[in-house]
Amino acid sequence: MPSISTSPFQITRPTLILLIMISYMGCFPQDASVISYIDCSTWSGWEAEASCQCGFLSVPENHEDLTGKKIKIAFAIKNSGSNNEIPTIILTGGPGGAALDNPRRLAYDDLQSIGDVILVDQRGMGYSDPLPNMSEETMNILAADLNQEQAQERMAKLMQETRTVLDQRGIQPDYYNTTQSAQDFGLLLQALGYKQYNLWGASYGTKLAAYIMKHSPSRIHAAALSGLARLDNMALYHRYPHFIQSLQGVFDRCNSDPSCQLIHGSLRSSLLKALELLDEHPVVLPMAGRDFTINPQDGLFLVRYMLYQSNALDLVSQFVKAVADNDVQGMRQSCSRALSVFSGVNISTFYSYNAYEEFSSNTESEIAAFVSRTDIYQPAMIGWFQSFIPALNDWHHSRVSLEESALGSIDIPTLLVSNTHDPVTPPENVDHFKRVMTRYTIVQADLFGHVSFNPCITDIRRSFLKEPTRTLSDDCLQQLGRR
Repeated sequence: MPSISTSPFQITRPTLILLIMISYMGCFPQDASVISYIDCSTWSGWEAEASCQCGFLSVPENHEDLTGKKIKIAFAIKNSGSNNEIPTIILTGGPGGAALDNPRRLAYDDLQSIGDVILVDQRGMGYSDPLPNMSEETMNILAADLNQEQAQERMAKLMQETRTVLDQRGIQPDYYNTTQSAQDFGLLLQALGYKQYNLWGASYGTKLAAYIMKHSPSRIHAAALSGLARLDNMALYHRYPHFIQSLQGVFDRCNSDPSCQLIHGSLRSSLLKALELLDEHPVVLPMAGRDFTINPQDGLFLVRYMLYQSNALDLVSQFVKAVADNDVQGMRQSCSRALSVFSGVNISTFYSYNAYEEFSSNTESEIAAFVSRTDIYQPAMIGWFQSFIPALNDWHHSRVSLEESALGSIDIPTLLVSNTHDPVTPPENVDHFKRVMTRYTIVQADLFGHVSFNPCITDIRRSFLKEPTRTLSDDCLQQLGRR
């Protein structure tokens, strides 16, 4: 093997490799010197969390360039007082969903009973160095009475303006993706100094968990994942068929519910009629701090997010009846919670991740083909989605590689939880995880809603993380209609 000549001395290849390793360790030492701690009370809503440790970890914006630009990743640790040395990291969804906006997340599943709990704002969002957020402007576009073409035009303009701001700030949105984020967590796991960690992931957080396990397998003790995301980078397209699949579950449940039958007869027909009424006479409601005009595409968009709730049938039934009766208060009650999906979500970050790993040259045509043969979409498409997807191609032009997407074989105990009628991460997504996991336990509950905080599921997740090899008790699952 030839040596590399320099002046005034020579460095052999083994020596060069050692120097590179030392340089890397200098950038990210194991003594956590890359962490800067802060007073948690400086964060909104954290004034009562004096017992927590809060701070920032410095990481490369691009992990392939260790000497380049750095960004901050914000985290908080709740000390449990337990002797268990395995903490649990909570991975939120989105992508783009903040964690540190709500310290109540520390109480999820009573995880403090098994060890410390760690919340992290993933790159690009929340208290981490965030991308400029266009959530409010996006809500304004939704609230206006726009047809499909007008909404697309307004959204494309907003995205281009925000992209200009990113360029002015020297932010490259293509670095905001799951591969880079998983490597952020690898450095955080090292810097915090625990020997191993549990992962608690929900929705997109389940995909991130899989990538963290790929990049840092020796650091992960076990994972409990709910609302399993797709791992084939086809989530944008599948939002359309998955919504219809979940909505059909609501229709079927109404057909077997005498009280729902009495109100609607056919809930499907009632919904289509409601969309027609909204097309003829859009309704203006005071919601989300503004006058919100609900036209048919907004109505369908809001129905989709009603399906995120465990009482999806009640919400959809109430909304459809309220439209038929011109009951403004009833419409507002059923719709207001659906709009909470934008709370704490950085839309710019959402676009960056989706452009990188969920969007392809076929995405628009595949969605259009599905929509053209589905009667629910004939009055209107799904509000916000119809607006941003056409402009996503120009948000940035980098796309995930096959090598990045390959997860290999993950040999970590993992609990896989799904709800039968989940509108965005249905039970079929478990197959994606089964293909890469060698040790997994599957729980499917016959429930509506996206992710589950049912007491039974909560107890199972907590018990699994504490003792992943113990056989789970399914007494409560029988009551939930386990499948």
